[in-house]
Amino acid sequence: MALARKHGCSDTCIGKRLHKAEGIVEGMLMMLGVRLEMDRYVERELPGGRTSVFYQRKNSLRS
Repeated sequence: MALARKHGCSDTCIGKRLHKAEGIVEGMLMMLGVRLEMDRYVERELPGGRTSVFYQRKNSLRS
């Protein structure tokens, strides 16, 4: 609520902006190949309904 008041918009608007920013940061980290500790526990949904876990993809390159 405080962010919404500060920026003069609704909570929904703030949520959408934060979601967009998270997507941008995630995309940049993926492009740079940065691995986060949480990547071991989080699945990402890919286009077409497939899922991928970042560390599994990295490990499969070693085989």
